[in-house]
Amino acid sequence: MAEPPKTGGPTEHVEGCAVQAGINGEFDTEVFYDQGYAIVTVQPGRGVSSDQADKANACLAAQRRRI
Repeated sequence: MAEPPKTGGPTEHVEGCAVQAGINGEFDTEVFYDQGYAIVTVQPGRGVSSDQADKANACLAAQRRRI
């Protein structure tokens, strides 16, 4: 069986949204599946506040709506 994708879209979308949310450096993500689509969320912790994770995840949700 194939390895599930690490991101739900291009890596630059995840990294771009993290930067827009003020996240510098490494961050953790979680992948889940919704109707067959891999969805990536940025997780708080390791120097990432809940507010930053929420902003990054809102950005990622907006990216998904455009695709």
